[in-house]
Amino acid sequence: MRICKRQGIQTTGIKTILIVVLLIVSAACGSDSNERHSQAKTDYDYYELMLPPDWGSALPLSINDDRIIVGWGYHSNMKVGFSYNDGVYSELLPLNWYISYADDINEQGDVVGWGWEYEKPSKGFLYSNGNYMTVLPPGWLSAQVTGINNKGDVIGFGNDNISINESAFLFSGGEYTKLSSPGWSDSYAFDINDHGVVVGWYSTSNSLSGFMYSQGAYVSILPPGWLSAEADAVNNNNVVVGTGRDSEDTLKGFMYKDGKYTELIPPGWLSSSVTDINSKGEVVGYGYDEKPGYKGFLYFKGKYKILLPPDWRQFWPENINDDGVMIGTGEKDMINNKIGFIAVPRTD
Repeated sequence: MRICKRQGIQTTGIKTILIVVLLIVSAACGSDSNERHSQAKTDYDYYELMLPPDWGSALPLSINDDRIIVGWGYHSNMKVGFSYNDGVYSELLPLNWYISYADDINEQGDVVGWGWEYEKPSKGFLYSNGNYMTVLPPGWLSAQVTGINNKGDVIGFGNDNISINESAFLFSGGEYTKLSSPGWSDSYAFDINDHGVVVGWYSTSNSLSGFMYSQGAYVSILPPGWLSAEADAVNNNNVVVGTGRDSEDTLKGFMYKDGKYTELIPPGWLSSSVTDINSKGEVVGYGYDEKPGYKGFLYFKGKYKILLPPDWRQFWPENINDDGVMIGTGEKDMINNKIGFIAVPRTD
């Protein structure tokens, strides 16, 4: 979804709140009966992430195969990272920090994110076995950590104190690697698979393209004829998904594998964005057609499933695990209050 030496490991407790957090919303998946495109067959049960006391929101960003969820929300008017596991919310806030975001979790339960101490630039954290470790490349001014794989390799981006621009980095085996290539102005890393393949995007003086990095080599990712692209996720089969703008400046998703691109936008839609892909090749994203409001979609083996729970106004899937369980946010009313959700595929 990134130190030559380990910095200040802090051991501290995390505040845990027990709450009944799942409320079944629907036993059916929303879909327009007039849609003519090929439909994936999977149906979902939708569950709303209920909030702990004193929380104004809880927005999930990542889920592992044990269905442990991480994200961030507003607690007592502060932005705080959290993990959620089987009815229990746990705050993820390193000692002396006042803002945190939890961005990713691996199958071992290690969590990465980023945030701020008072009057200091942003830096990343790794939370593992009850301990926090600061993630900040030596000499860099700032860092934001965005992903971790099952081997414990961490990715992110920040300011390297050399220019005003930001650069991606990889933290693996106790060492940092800056991810940049000649001619790049900025670079950002967003996901890493278990083979150490990193994806993200970079800019030059006149372009914005996705990239894939593996063992010192870079591959630029830009569908033919498109104006721009960013690579947002990669699975363990090295299939990359992302979003960009085509030759007509339309926002669309895409899939990339071994030099071949597949455009991802449900038929009849005016715009689409892709957010994640699991190891089975199930892709999730969101967008809109001629009707008002965003809705989600699942793409698998050439077929689309439109995702919009009954009585919900908007729907943004964010992440999908290898069991097909999705998380993200949505809206039920016109007040624009975003609600976290879990969508579980039916087994009957």
